[in-house]
Amino acid sequence: MKNDFLRFIDSIDLGDRKIVVLVTSGRNGSNLLQSLVDSHSSVLMMPTLFWFYTDWRRLIGATQKISVNEGLNFLRKSSFKMDWYTSGLGSDRNSSIFIDRARIKNLILELVGADGYVTRKELLMMLHYLYGIEKYNCLDARRVVFFHHHFPFSSMARNYFGNGIKVNIPVVDELSDLIEDFPTSYILHSIRNPYTAYLSGFDADHDFKKLFDIRQHFFQTLGLLSGLDLAVKRVASDVSREKGGYYLVKYEDLHIKPFETLQRLILILGIKYEEILMKSTFEGKQWWGNNPAKPYSGTSPIFVKDIDVKKLARSVTSGLWDCLDKLAGDLGYKVITRHQHPLRKNRSNLFFFI
Repeated sequence: MKNDFLRFIDSIDLGDRKIVVLVTSGRNGSNLLQSLVDSHSSVLMMPTLFWFYTDWRRLIGATQKISVNEGLNFLRKSSFKMDWYTSGLGSDRNSSIFIDRARIKNLILELVGADGYVTRKELLMMLHYLYGIEKYNCLDARRVVFFHHHFPFSSMARNYFGNGIKVNIPVVDELSDLIEDFPTSYILHSIRNPYTAYLSGFDADHDFKKLFDIRQHFFQTLGLLSGLDLAVKRVASDVSREKGGYYLVKYEDLHIKPFETLQRLILILGIKYEEILMKSTFEGKQWWGNNPAKPYSGTSPIFVKDIDVKKLARSVTSGLWDCLDKLAGDLGYKVITRHQHPLRKNRSNLFFFI
């Protein structure tokens, strides 16, 4: 098994396999995009998300190589243990999938040895390789390793907080770690109209069935601003990479023109079109989205609605609206300035964007 894994790593280093990483800033359709790609016959993907590089910085730090026992401890403490999209699947919404994490950890120990060491890159690839071997037995056809990291939260958009306010938050671009490990990686950044993305998060945080948590709402908003800011900066700076690249995928395009958008993606991924790309699935089982009551699965223009400007006016302060204006313009969306709505003077100053 060790020699097979080394060949798997070599195939990545030699360019025979592509590393594709999906990132987003929350409420921007990354789960939808992952569900469309997941069951393709050429793609190797763990049907979940994993903040691998965020967790590594938090739990390991700058160290690149650790003992296998430290690696297993890292997996126990990290977001690797979370199950996303694993239940409520299938046409009857009663199906589920199981990722045998205990088995994967035992195989890592067997692969490396009790006294062995692993690098950050090796550990991430081991997880995908061992999951794939357990599920598919042979990985020869799986030429794309697709990894959903979700949003790089610690890359804060300090310059988007408006009105000269200084926010003492360290700016760290976690994707630099990923590109250091995989210089030829392809990065897909799922984006959505910033006004809509904010309102989606606002609705989720103000669910009448649960208590409102200001910390969660602040976290959500900060994640939105920082992730979209990173997308703008990365697209502008990524022209220097010889291979791979940084690509924006619009949530609205997936719903309004899914076939054309997926045709563009398969050219980036280097895979052939398959009908399964038009369906939301995980391990071949139909996925219904984050809302278990949603009556639709997959893509549909019904999910792209006009922006509720009245709700926006009631929900944001002038500083936050400035942030959303800046991001909308940078990402190519129509800017809805504050003076366009009469409620602008009555907005609450609940949040920290003044």
